[in-house]
Amino acid sequence: MPVTLPIDPFARKKFRIGLLITGALLFAYVCVRAWLIPFVHDEAITFFYYIRSGVMHPYEAHLDANNHLLNSYLSRLFYTWDGDSEIILRIPNVLSFALYLFANYRIGRHLGGRTGVLFILTTWFSHILLDYFGFCRGYGLSFAFIAGSCWTLLEYERRPRRWCFALSCVFIGAAIAANLNVLPAAVAMTGWLAFLALKEARYADWKNTVVNLAFILPLVWWIKYLVDYGFHLRENGNLYYGYQNGIWEDIILTVTDGALPWSAEFLGILTLLVSAWMIVAHLGHFKNSGAV
Repeated sequence: MPVTLPIDPFARKKFRIGLLITGALLFAYVCVRAWLIPFVHDEAITFFYYIRSGVMHPYEAHLDANNHLLNSYLSRLFYTWDGDSEIILRIPNVLSFALYLFANYRIGRHLGGRTGVLFILTTWFSHILLDYFGFCRGYGLSFAFIAGSCWTLLEYERRPRRWCFALSCVFIGAAIAANLNVLPAAVAMTGWLAFLALKEARYADWKNTVVNLAFILPLVWWIKYLVDYGFHLRENGNLYYGYQNGIWEDIILTVTDGALPWSAEFLGILTLLVSAWMIVAHLGHFKNSGAV
């Protein structure tokens, strides 16, 4: 008796409609949070130091890591347009959630099968991430643009097209402008983009190479500019990440000890193993498809 493989869930219209409805409900949830929740401490500091004053440029504004540049600029735009209510100042982050949903859907569809479905559900329903899209801070913006850069990078690997390369560069630049914490990821992704561009240069004509350089060189300059700004913050004692004991001890250990039955060390090892498995599976997929 022949063995029939299960149908890819992404090929089913009902499944795609279900995801669309789910995404719409999640977007509505983020909108309601942005409307109802009062300003938190960091939002208030961002508003009074940068948004209301209009002085937010690096090296000119009040020197503090609290100044998430892209968030300050966009929120200032909406502030001058329609006032200082919570929902108005949070509109940039709320709108970026649509990109976050779509980009992670495209990544999940790229992975396909159960792995893709699991990826979408994990990223869409991670409440600790959803919360940030309802605040006037740079974290939600950075999550959305990092997801967008990953999606367009995967698209470029699968089929080299100019718009994928250009959008990936733009998304990476926007992500680090929104939150300096993503600089290491941005550097790694920029390096991978440069590698793919050099690889394509062996088969494409010189015009394609020039176009790629026209996108990636400004991104490299932007990364260097923000790295220098980060060192400037550190030299003046203003580069911090919340508490002083580090993200692992102050955030991961606190959450796992209070909410999970496993130790944080076990969770860390499991995370490393899953990450390694995803990288190996990803490289194997492109090797078999001839993309690497």
